Amino acid sequence: MTGQAAIRSMKQHSAATQQNFLRYAGSTEGIETVEQFWIANAVLAEVDTDEVNIERVTEIKGVDRAHANFELSVPENLQQERASADDVRSASYNTTYGLDQINATEVWDEYNTMGEGVGVAVLDTGVDPDHPDIDIDPDNFVEATEDGVENVDPYDSSDHGTHVSGTVVGGNASGEYIGVAPEATLYHGLVIPGGGGSFAQVANGMEWAANESGVDVVSMSLGATGYYTEMIEPTQNIEAAGKVLVSSAGNSGAGSSGSPGNVYETIAAGASNEDGGIASFSSGEEVDTEADWGDAAPSDWPDTYVVPDYAAPGVAVNSAQPGGGYQELSGTSMAAPHISGAYALMLSAAGDIDKSTATEALTETAWAPAEDPDPTRYGDGIIDIKAATDMVALEQEVTGTVTNADGAAIEGATVSSDQGFQTTTNADGEYTLLAETGNVTVTADAFGAESSSQTVEVGDNETVTADFSLDPALDVALESGQASAIEGGDNVSATVNVANLETYTAELGDGYSAENATLYVAGSEYEFGEPVDLGGYSGTATVTVETTADTSGDLSIDHTFEGLGDSVEVTTGPTEVFEEFTQVGVVDDNSEWGEDVAAIVDEETPDSYSVDVIDSDTAIESTDTYDAYVVQYLDEDSAEAFADATASYDVGTVYLDQWGSDSNGIEARSDALGDPAETDDGFSGENPTFVNVADHPIFEGVGDEPISLHEATFADKSWFSDTNAQVLADVSNGEVQGSGVAVSEARWDILAASMGYSTFTEGEYTEDAHTILGNMVGVAANPPEPAGTVEVTETTVSPGSNAEVTLQTDVSNVTGYEATIEFDPEKLQVEDVSGEDMADPVVEIDNENGVLFLTQAQAQGADAPEMASIEFEVVDMDTGEEADVSLMGEESAVYDPTGSAYLTNWDNGHVTVLDGQLGDVNADGEITAGDAVIVQRHIAGLPTEVPDDQIEMLGDVNQDGQITSADVTYILQIVAGIEEPPEMNAADAQSSVTAPSVESTATPSAPAL
Repeated sequence: MTGQAAIRSMKQHSAATQQNFLRYAGSTEGIETVEQFWIANAVLAEVDTDEVNIERVTEIKGVDRAHANFELSVPENLQQERASADDVRSASYNTTYGLDQINATEVWDEYNTMGEGVGVAVLDTGVDPDHPDIDIDPDNFVEATEDGVENVDPYDSSDHGTHVSGTVVGGNASGEYIGVAPEATLYHGLVIPGGGGSFAQVANGMEWAANESGVDVVSMSLGATGYYTEMIEPTQNIEAAGKVLVSSAGNSGAGSSGSPGNVYETIAAGASNEDGGIASFSSGEEVDTEADWGDAAPSDWPDTYVVPDYAAPGVAVNSAQPGGGYQELSGTSMAAPHISGAYALMLSAAGDIDKSTATEALTETAWAPAEDPDPTRYGDGIIDIKAATDMVALEQEVTGTVTNADGAAIEGATVSSDQGFQTTTNADGEYTLLAETGNVTVTADAFGAESSSQTVEVGDNETVTADFSLDPALDVALESGQASAIEGGDNVSATVNVANLETYTAELGDGYSAENATLYVAGSEYEFGEPVDLGGYSGTATVTVETTADTSGDLSIDHTFEGLGDSVEVTTGPTEVFEEFTQVGVVDDNSEWGEDVAAIVDEETPDSYSVDVIDSDTAIESTDTYDAYVVQYLDEDSAEAFADATASYDVGTVYLDQWGSDSNGIEARSDALGDPAETDDGFSGENPTFVNVADHPIFEGVGDEPISLHEATFADKSWFSDTNAQVLADVSNGEVQGSGVAVSEARWDILAASMGYSTFTEGEYTEDAHTILGNMVGVAANPPEPAGTVEVTETTVSPGSNAEVTLQTDVSNVTGYEATIEFDPEKLQVEDVSGEDMADPVVEIDNENGVLFLTQAQAQGADAPEMASIEFEVVDMDTGEEADVSLMGEESAVYDPTGSAYLTNWDNGHVTVLDGQLGDVNADGEITAGDAVIVQRHIAGLPTEVPDDQIEMLGDVNQDGQITSADVTYILQIVAGIEEPPEMNAADAQSSVTAPSVESTATPSAPAL
């Protein structure tokens, strides 16, 4: 795609994707569109946050994120040093030391060009058009505002832009050449008035430069220290438009860089001095793509890269000053125009070459005064424009075709020369390689073929042919290696690309038992050590080892590939095999940020952890599968069911939360459980930190407090209060806002405020926050073993009968308990509470609100006691209806002889009113002789599939209070039609025990767990 075609595509894409936002802004009070951009596919808008919720704006279809209109500026000139000489004599030219250091004048002489035919757009503070060394067409000057760009008479709002422009295209009116490419055409966009401008102004300037067909190079001696993801898209789009973008690296010294200089596609400039050293202020660092850019980094960027790309003169650089004078300035702002001018010279001398070719030439020829220079200071080195231009402006070449032994063209073969040039063959096997005059050794190499070399003699302006026919060879390339970890019973695979493979042999490495491993090659089973005949195969092949469930070890494979008299050995692995994975589910009903959370959890937990993103329905149904959940966003309609499903120790749960609606875990928990009682959020003050941090495994491996959580532009945070969980840390924005981290031992829940992922915190969480999240998951997935279960039993009663349930536990050595039980007062009323294996409890009965509290203590422990019996009057319940009797675990406990609470699971009970008829003992809807059989077996003490209490209720047909043979006879008479089924006598089943609606024999407080 050509540059202009790319620009058209960008304009069409932005116009289409911005429509939803523009429609919203046009119909909403409090929001006004200021400018639209296609270089960044962005819209500048003024928003009254008292009327418009920014969060609502980010939910508009097509809107990716909102960010402040941040400022970019001229990097501060940290030094004003003078060069050791006022000027440098270069051949017949009087030049600054900078032009001499990069060998600019040698290009002028050798290629008879000073940059003619190339346009350079400088985006800066403006330019003095009346300076004797500056020549600019007024039509080539614009001033950028937040509303767009306007063609105005050229001027400089400061002095920076005139100085920078002079270094690119300045002449020699003073008797000293100051510009690298004096005959290049200057364009200038005033984007940082007075030395500072907004993102919108800079983006408008970049858009203008990209759209100008006469511009080939864009030079930006400006930036913002740090990593500004907003600069990625406009930078990439400048490149897509066919321009070269050069920017200063920054003036903050080693270990730092600024945007757009640190965007991967930018040519970033570091500052050298006259002696070839690097200035102390010159920024430079190794960029860790994932850590520094997060998910904003395009997938094709490398894992790491270095800023700057090159160094160029940037200390005491003499250039133009507004008003006709000259001044020496220092900074990477001075280095960038040297490189921009260098590109202009190369393009002028070499004609139609692309950025990659020019950049490769600069890389190959850059130099440094010492061996193995620090790349974070020099990049690839100080540029040598003459040597680089020599590489791309050559008029000699070697051309030819690369084929295999059968004469078929080889596509993608690498052809290189001993002069440092390299290319690849096209689909027809053809190549063209630049060459210098003289003897040139050319080498062709291809996968699955023997490399071949030949030497040719190349004369001036000559094209020489060198064809290659490559013999076949064994070749092996690993396409994908083994996984780092699996669960026993899963498979380990490695895929290779091979050529001319005759036999393959796999040996199992030490660390995993061969008895537990089965080998498959291309889907067929083989023995380890057994040669597999592949008959000269070329293509991809997959080797798989099937492991055995419940096994562990380190599994590696030693592969031997043989063919055409050669062999290649490759080892893959090891893969750590675990007996069982720890399964973690990230719950995200919003399908927005769950993957981001899962990526951090996966990174921060051991290899034995397997992390999935699931919805709440899956989580509710899969508590037997997962060991821990992390709630990023929970649908409010599912919150109560999710809380019920995760009430026990079977699965621990981490609830995340953050300002806005992207993450709501703690809020959803509060809605479902009433705990915490209060939740809140905001974005005022400083970015959130954890303070008042307790000594707990959750904070293992993090720094001292205050613990910084994220570094986003907005200080988004959330907090909570009034919880029964143990608070481990508070959230602060300079002042404590509320609780931030808490652990509920009763449910094994962890509350993590200000840690949910959202539009505004994407990629901004600190390493400490990542560590804390990983620790939380580790704690949640590994609860202490509970001592047992405390439960309320279930019971089924006949219509009109009272119901009795038991509070009991399987825990041994119980010396005391306290329990809060909730019930539906519309269906149940407490009639009586009595002790069973322990004394009668102290109780507080609130039948009006459906709450029963009971407690008791004793000196000697009881094993698996039935602690109390609770009798309910059943009111207003139809047959078949259920009423829950819920044991509130966070407000209940059983105690050991030391007075400490046991860790236990909690199970609820319920009361069911039997839906059946006297005589229909098995409750199948009809009375048959089968019902008589069930009663007869019950009388005989023989087992049946019907619960005893059901037999005793529905089998007592004559309602004399006992099951006898008379009831069997009665049922058979009903079956014979002699008798009619009787009505159940509810009145006889009523309990005579009564209790006041509210009774208090003590006023205990809920235990602190």
